[in-house]
Amino acid sequence: MPVVDVLYVHAGCRAGLAETAIKAGARGIVVAGSGAGSTGNLAAEINAIVENKRAVVVQSSRVGEGRVLRENNWSEPGMVAADNLPPHKAAILLSLALLNTDEPDEIQKLFDRY
Repeated sequence: MPVVDVLYVHAGCRAGLAETAIKAGARGIVVAGSGAGSTGNLAAEINAIVENKRAVVVQSSRVGEGRVLRENNWSEPGMVAADNLPPHKAAILLSLALLNTDEPDEIQKLFDRY
């Protein structure tokens, strides 16, 4: 299975975590943000990773309920939205999706379906 790392955004979260995950072999990153998928302190590096297509990034939420929708206030073109999947389930679906494609639009269709 392709490696997917889950990064939890929290107060004091240090920049560099996403870059470290990629250097360690991650093909996908699930950002477990607060609220509607905010990438917090990791925003700049997450946006650069998405822009340069170095990994597939899924925005998810670590809060108890709510949805993360595509093209929200914290997303960049090319990010995938987990909708109502919690981070750990989003990571499994992303890993399975990466077996077939690394195109965010195709992966988004899977997240929309499941």
